[in-house]
Amino acid sequence: MMNEMSRKKKSGFLTFCFSLLPGAGEMYLGFMKMGTSLMGMFFALCALSAALNMSSLIFVMVVVWFYSFFHVHNLAGLTDEEFVNTKDEFLFNLDTFFNMDKRAVEKYRETIAIVLIIVGVLLLWNGIKDAVYVYLPEAVWRFISRMEHTLPKIAAGVAVIAGGCYMIRGKKEELKEVIVDVESTVQDADTPVNEVSERSSYGEGENH
Repeated sequence: MMNEMSRKKKSGFLTFCFSLLPGAGEMYLGFMKMGTSLMGMFFALCALSAALNMSSLIFVMVVVWFYSFFHVHNLAGLTDEEFVNTKDEFLFNLDTFFNMDKRAVEKYRETIAIVLIIVGVLLLWNGIKDAVYVYLPEAVWRFISRMEHTLPKIAAGVAVIAGGCYMIRGKKEELKEVIVDVESTVQDADTPVNEVSERSSYGEGENH
């Protein structure tokens, strides 16, 4: 009932204006969790793009922007009943992340540690670079700048290839498991038949 009452007071013009910023439109309509997840993802991509010098992330940011824009107007176009029944939930399965217990944290401990180390190294590198760049020769500074633009792209390409190889390897292992299960099932089905034939042949020998 709260969503319905607050929705009637919302301005269509302000809804459009807030929809231009990812997450702000959802917040204006009263969906704080949806808005927080979209806005957080958008600005996280902005920060990663700036820290890693990866302009290719702009394409992902554009997709998030369009998703948020049309998501706001889809929410605003719902009927009163549909609007009231729409749950305010975190997008991209963030509910699972925020509700993780201690065991889940321990499970992903190494991944979280690696991410924190990478972020710390990037922050440290940017701080050192800002402190000493005035003392570096121009040729060295150009080389460092070029490496900053090139290495993240190489690392991202290697990560994508490694992820593809991992998925292919996992698929092959699943196929092997299926083949082994099928063979074991066939062997189990053939075993009683062989035993019956052996017993019948043994009985015929005794009769003779």
